Amino acid sequence: MRFPFRPETTVAIRQTRLGEALASLGVIGSLIFVGLEIRQNTKALEAAAIQSMTDVFRDQAYLFINDSSLNSLVMRPRGVTRR
Repeated sequence: MRFPFRPETTVAIRQTRLGEALASLGVIGSLIFVGLEIRQNTKALEAAAIQSMTDVFRDQAYLFINDSSLNSLVMRPRGVTRR
């Protein structure tokens, strides 16, 4: 009885398949890592945008508080004119 493959060839095929499986796991691991990095970057960008909006609102409030003409304009009730 003859084997269709030599035993050395069968070992080589197994090693090739094992290498391909390990490479596939490496690709899957890389994709998971990239996904996590994108999520973290998105959260950082959202936090930076919120901080930027907060800074703008703070600066506007500072202007209204320290400038009496702006303060009176904002605090004047609707429909009331200055005499």
